[in-house]
Amino acid sequence: MGGTANQETVAEATRIILSDPSVKRIFINIFGGIVQCDMVENGVIEAMNDRKNPPPPIIARLMGTNQEEARQILSSSGLDVILPESLTEA
Repeated sequence: MGGTANQETVAEATRIILSDPSVKRIFINIFGGIVQCDMVENGVIEAMNDRKNPPPPIIARLMGTNQEEARQILSSSGLDVILPESLTEA
């Protein structure tokens, strides 16, 4: 994703990923300052909540603008979420 990503484009990208029945988990790695972590996570949650089937677990490594807000959003989403601090941990 680049700096032009918004919540709807993130949600649509997530829906495309989720349309593949072989997807077992979703790995998100955000590092930088252009894309806001909380906006990305709101888009992911929007797409996950649209599903009729239980969504796969999310592994989200967030380092950048609004990362703490994004962690809080994911933690309170009710989804199966792992929030590693590093790529090694992820």
